[in-house]
Amino acid sequence: MTEEEKIITIEAKGRDKGKVFIINVMDAYNTEMWALKVIFELMNTGVELPENLQELGFAGLFSVGAKAFRKLKFADAKPLLDEIWDNCLWIKPSESAPKRRLVSNDILEVKTRLQLRLDLLRAHTDFYVTADQ
Repeated sequence: MTEEEKIITIEAKGRDKGKVFIINVMDAYNTEMWALKVIFELMNTGVELPENLQELGFAGLFSVGAKAFRKLKFADAKPLLDEIWDNCLWIKPSESAPKRRLVSNDILEVKTRLQLRLDLLRAHTDFYVTADQ
């Protein structure tokens, strides 16, 4: 495992318990480009970003982003969500098997999908928390 990978083992009860997923964290350039796409989509909704954005810290940025995200149409958000899911999430079907891209029946529980979406976002924003602290 490199520092650019995060291993997620599903612990919750259910049909996905014990499954191992790997998040490949995008490099800085691709993370920045993805984040800029999100920001521009949000600005296209009419959201006004505060002038003191750089002073808000991670908690402030997250709060502004969460409020703004509510105005984003699903049709506009879906390509952004799909991009990070399709490019960064893998499954390791068994200990001896190599990681591979997901297929539709790899995840059987909605709660697993939601957990992995949050883990994907955290993996690509953890550096903001570290820098903010």
